[in-house]
Amino acid sequence: MRDLSRGPMYRPISHILYAAIVLVCAATGAAGQQPDDARRMVEYLERHGLQEVEAADLRYRLQQATPDQRGPLAMRLSELYVRMLAQASTTEQRQRIEELGKRLVRQVPAEEAGDLRLALVRARYQWAKGIAEHARLHVVDPGDLQEAERTLRDAVPELSSVAQSANETIQRLERRRINVGLDAAEEQAFQTAARVRSTAHYLMGWARYYLSITTGGPRFASDALIDLGVLLGSEPNRPANIERADQRLMRYDHVADSAIASAFCESRLGNTDTALRWLEKIEGASELSEAIRARLFISRLLVLGEGRRWRDLAYHSDLQRRARRADGKPGLEPAESHLLAHIAWGALGEARLPPRDRTVLEEIAHGAIQDLVRQGQVAILRSLVERFGTATLEGDGFVFAYVRGQNAYERANRAYEQAGYDSGQVAQDDAVANLFADAVRALDTALTATDAPRYPVERAQAMQLAAMASYLGGALLDAADRFEKAHQNAEDTALAERALWHAIIALDAAIRDGQTQDQARRERLSTLYLQSYPGSERAARLLVARAGAASADNSQAIEILLQVEPQSPLYEAARRRAERLLYERVRELTGDARSAVALRYLTVAEELLVMDRRRVMTGERQAADEAAGRAMALARAMLQVLLGSPVPDADRADALLEIVQELRLRVGAAPRAIESEIAYRRVQLALVRGQVEEARRLAEHMDADDEPFRALASRALYAHAARAFFEQPEDLDHARRVVAFGGPVIAELGSDPQRLATPQVFGVHTTVARAAWLLAIQPDETGSDMLDLVLAIDGRLVAADLADAATLARFGYACERAARPGEALDAWRRLLAGAADGSSMSLRARYESARLLAREDTVRAIDALRQHQLLYPDTPEPWAGLMRDLLKAIETGGTLPGPAMGVAP
Repeated sequence: MRDLSRGPMYRPISHILYAAIVLVCAATGAAGQQPDDARRMVEYLERHGLQEVEAADLRYRLQQATPDQRGPLAMRLSELYVRMLAQASTTEQRQRIEELGKRLVRQVPAEEAGDLRLALVRARYQWAKGIAEHARLHVVDPGDLQEAERTLRDAVPELSSVAQSANETIQRLERRRINVGLDAAEEQAFQTAARVRSTAHYLMGWARYYLSITTGGPRFASDALIDLGVLLGSEPNRPANIERADQRLMRYDHVADSAIASAFCESRLGNTDTALRWLEKIEGASELSEAIRARLFISRLLVLGEGRRWRDLAYHSDLQRRARRADGKPGLEPAESHLLAHIAWGALGEARLPPRDRTVLEEIAHGAIQDLVRQGQVAILRSLVERFGTATLEGDGFVFAYVRGQNAYERANRAYEQAGYDSGQVAQDDAVANLFADAVRALDTALTATDAPRYPVERAQAMQLAAMASYLGGALLDAADRFEKAHQNAEDTALAERALWHAIIALDAAIRDGQTQDQARRERLSTLYLQSYPGSERAARLLVARAGAASADNSQAIEILLQVEPQSPLYEAARRRAERLLYERVRELTGDARSAVALRYLTVAEELLVMDRRRVMTGERQAADEAAGRAMALARAMLQVLLGSPVPDADRADALLEIVQELRLRVGAAPRAIESEIAYRRVQLALVRGQVEEARRLAEHMDADDEPFRALASRALYAHAARAFFEQPEDLDHARRVVAFGGPVIAELGSDPQRLATPQVFGVHTTVARAAWLLAIQPDETGSDMLDLVLAIDGRLVAADLADAATLARFGYACERAARPGEALDAWRRLLAGAADGSSMSLRARYESARLLAREDTVRAIDALRQHQLLYPDTPEPWAGLMRDLLKAIETGGTLPGPAMGVAP
């Protein structure tokens, strides 16, 4: 026999109660489910982006659902999988979600699974489609391309199966329509099957087209035309045909889109003229959506480029460019120019290109690049340079020079990495240093271009890049000058901070290299950095380095920061950084150590709060507004620390709340979260003062939109009640509060097996069940509701195989009281099997199981009791006497005794 106090099934009650109280006091967010509160739970999960938790919850509910509930739950779960697939960032994530989707489909009847399968396949297809589209421009990771091909190959047979299943339904219903007619439900099923079949062939056609791109195989394009023919009026198993396609139906986007796919497939097969005829037919449709019409130009570019119709490509692109400019636009769209430049630039790299074609392609490339330059599309130009080099990137102006400079920097950086330098190490050999010098000169050309001011963001990046090239090439003082200038010119705060920091780094390196004349300048920039960015991690590192302890941990950094003298210009910056570090320490620690750091934190924070409030009252408008924002954040953090301490100072917390209210009015309309936080802190304050009913009233008046603070208020109420109940476990008022306040917490935390297995959630459930049981056995209480609550909570724990000894005992008694003797007997048997021999719980389980067994099998009950007397002659009282009396009652046919509950388990 194993001891009940060991193993995952049993947990000491005192530890569980403490864990539950710690949970709610810690105020961590969670979401869960109750059958009567599913909508609220789903809204909470969606609002907080807890998709994995929501999916687990839906899977659990699907397992428990009745047949008529399974369809809507399965569709909701599939919609969630679709969103998760769209957000998946790795192959492993996608494959895991795909497998979950396949399992979901197997749980749904085949006749109801069409839309579900389509939704899941479409989500996988959409990701693969995006990769295949990028593959046209050769801007795709080879691993992603391989994964996209696998996804498309998997999708085709699955879509074929969906289409076949839908087709069989259509044929069966058509026969029935001819013979006896269809009722409304069957007509709806027919329409659904027709839609599913059409959508499956539509997706299959596009998937096969994209497979022809990712594999280079024309067979896929031929097969795709047969699928697309289903939507375009072709005969069964015949490819899409222009003559049979009905232009009137192209007012529907999926039909017009199928025609575009047919044009692409014909283009892949080398039938450029047929592809262009498809596009002309779409363009000639009397009704066509703007979305489809907007795609026709870029579709024509793709077909002409694939067909090597260079003159037609030049003609149509120039015609469209002039039309756009006549409408007041700068030219072609960036995506169109990118495609044109890619097509032309790629063709120009061919060795045996006829001179006339080369001239046309150069005109196409030049026009596309000029459009990209006019629109400042530096990133696209950069990707083109990475693909094709700078041989054809001719032109004046900032953009051209900047892209050439970036390319030069990349060449130098590759040589730097190949030489084995550590990141940030200054290059020592001349070859690498010279490459960085070339990059500096190329970037300087961009920075001195007359149109450079038109590109402030890229110009700042070019300054930063030139400074880094100068630093890595060993020109340390020049790098410091460039970084300082970049800091002065940067409009972006992060870029300015980084530039100033690297200027200090460059000066440090120069001083280590013997150029000690720059120490004063390094100190000036360090002081500027601390004043400008006091809250950054680098500020602390800088202060620690100044103290001669660059490797100091946070505790050492705090001590150094707090040693800065009040008369120092760095005093406030050091104090602010110390406040942040102390706050992080408070959140990490528990017990007495936390209390000591919290006291120190509050002292430092209060001093800063006084400074900021003074500036609010006396400073200029901008400085006052900034100070008000800092003071608001400080006061809120202080409230969190103060009310989270073992012995909160209610008066001090009340004063801080007043300050928050005052500052809220000063900064204007505060975010909703601040109002909600204030309401939550008032609940905490009422509990600190022992005003439980006032705390309850305040919590009830919090708006439903106050999550997560409404949830935190519920936890605070429950924690207070649980703590009191733990200290006085037989007090009925405390028990009532535990039940009343614990219900919302259970609803929030959830009751699925995965959540129940965590100690905190398990503790809340067992505490509420214990309080409910105490109320259920009272003669003057509404025991029925409480009994039902005990059965519901403990029943879930027992079903999940998570019940500890007390839970099993309580469940056994509750089942007997509810006239469920079979479940009661099973609970006692499980307890008996797990209890340590001779323990109080094992003796209780032996007595209660024998007593219940006697109702249905007296012989076995007698045998069990006699065997116990034989094996354990020294059984202590009161169990020895209770078992003798029970045995006598069974043998003589007397009235069986009742349960030996004693105090509530």
